[in-house]
Amino acid sequence: MIQQTINKFHAGIQHLHWPLFCLSDKVIAHFPQSQCRHSKANPFWSILSFLSACDRIAMYEVPDISDNETWIVKTTLRERYKREVELQIADAEIRLQPSDRELTSCPAWYWQVDGCHFIIFKTGTRKYRSQFFYRAFQQYGTGVREYDDLTECVVSLLQAQADHEAKERGDL
Repeated sequence: MIQQTINKFHAGIQHLHWPLFCLSDKVIAHFPQSQCRHSKANPFWSILSFLSACDRIAMYEVPDISDNETWIVKTTLRERYKREVELQIADAEIRLQPSDRELTSCPAWYWQVDGCHFIIFKTGTRKYRSQFFYRAFQQYGTGVREYDDLTECVVSLLQAQADHEAKERGDL
């Protein structure tokens, strides 16, 4: 998504004949003097105006949960537990990358079964993360950082939790 935004931004700059430069993961461009309100007074403000625009362009907005996605989660839970499970849709603030300073608001599915809490975060279009926990200090995952298939994410989460419980009982 960010790469698509940068590509659109890059295409727009090329269309307007503005040169674009990339330094590491930051996009640096030269805006014409007429585009920066402070540029005539001080070239430093040109850079600040542009960096402010870059931050707005690079902001990442996670799409909402669709009815189809919720149906997938509910159906998978019904198959696993052989009954309806109360599924809640929530908002969570997480770091999309370990290096992120800012938290990103992400929609999530949450449910609880037999003292175990489950959560799946939607982190982008067809991007999902999951974990289960018993207490705040007992958090577990599947070993996969992010899934691009929601069904696989839900099934893997349920399997990881079932394996954990079997191990705790001594069955594994």
